[in-house]
Amino acid sequence: MADDILIVDDDNRIRELLKEYLRENGFKANVLSMPCTEIFDQQDDEYKTNILGDGPRVAIECGYPDFWHKYLNQGDLVIGMESFGESAPGSVLMDHFGFTADKVSKKIISFLKK
Repeated sequence: MADDILIVDDDNRIRELLKEYLRENGFKANVLSMPCTEIFDQQDDEYKTNILGDGPRVAIECGYPDFWHKYLNQGDLVIGMESFGESAPGSVLMDHFGFTADKVSKKIISFLKK
């Protein structure tokens, strides 16, 4: 079975939980960890295409997300923050901004069902 979506991120905080939530809802995800985009950008186009594939993609950024658009196709999903200035413990902020496996998986499932 082919993957339904490629998840591109630079952090693994929710990666495995996210794959599990999606699997429980009938979707198969592959994760591309890209902690150093500079090295990826230096690769030739054939390599990048082989790694990114041609299916739907979602980029997850616990910050301003515009950077990730260059790795996505038009219409793909970017999950990120559009505001700043909040102060609280990290787990509270992650929930507030929607960066929990449950909340992110719901956004991805909604995107895939379109």
